[in-house]
Amino acid sequence: MASSRTRAAASASTSWPPLVPASANAAHYARIVREMATLRGLIRAGGEIAQLGWERPGETTDLVDRAEQVVFDLSQARVYERVQLTSRSC
Repeated sequence: MASSRTRAAASASTSWPPLVPASANAAHYARIVREMATLRGLIRAGGEIAQLGWERPGETTDLVDRAEQVVFDLSQARVYERVQLTSRSC
């Protein structure tokens, strides 16, 4: 006789196929992956900027310039990604 845990596992496994991404949804999933990568970059940039503020490894004006560079680099990575996507779709 099957235990309730075994029946639950068997029942759950029958629901997997609809959860598997189809190739028709590839663009949607790619957008999600890009968005998550951008958010991770934003978190990383925020951490770097916070570290500059806490450690103060230089003059304040230089630290602001470095913080701006961190945000600019993140922004440029997004622009570069868009250019790549555009050139691939042509």
